[in-house]
Amino acid sequence: MIGFISPREAAQKLHISLNATYAAVWTGRLRAEKRDGKWLISLQAVEECLQRRRSREIGSNAPAMSQRSDFKSAAAGDRD
Repeated sequence: MIGFISPREAAQKLHISLNATYAAVWTGRLRAEKRDGKWLISLQAVEECLQRRRSREIGSNAPAMSQRSDFKSAAAGDRD
């Protein structure tokens, strides 16, 4: 399906764990829909997330944040 990817693919693009990806979906931080019993994540939502992350990193005078920081709070207890 064009415009949607699996949670595993989204996790890879976002450089976060699969559990963190599901946590982001469940908390509404990453748009997704369930079709035929499977979660599909909008490519647009993934791109928006990456853009937000880049904007925060560019606007910060501090060293670049960890790429996982977007979802750490959403996936409390998630370990790689």
